[in-house]
Amino acid sequence: MRALAALPADSGEDAQRHTAIADRLRRIVRRGRRTGEFDDRLPVDWLVTVIITLGHTASEERDAGRLSAAEADEALRTTLLRLLGADGS
Repeated sequence: MRALAALPADSGEDAQRHTAIADRLRRIVRRGRRTGEFDDRLPVDWLVTVIITLGHTASEERDAGRLSAAEADEALRTTLLRLLGADGS
């Protein structure tokens, strides 16, 4: 993520960089909804955008030294499970 974020890009190029991961995240969210593991009250595209943004934020917090790599990973995992309405067990 850090390498991608360091590349200069306009908003269209930035969106294109995330296309593959966004497509995968959409499939994961939809599958989780079908199986009943994820809440279905929020729009899928909204969730995908928030997930990508949280991934960037976790990386930034780690890079700034405010969280260790393990803490950033756990904070991201916990936040995503709550966002998606999963229980995390």
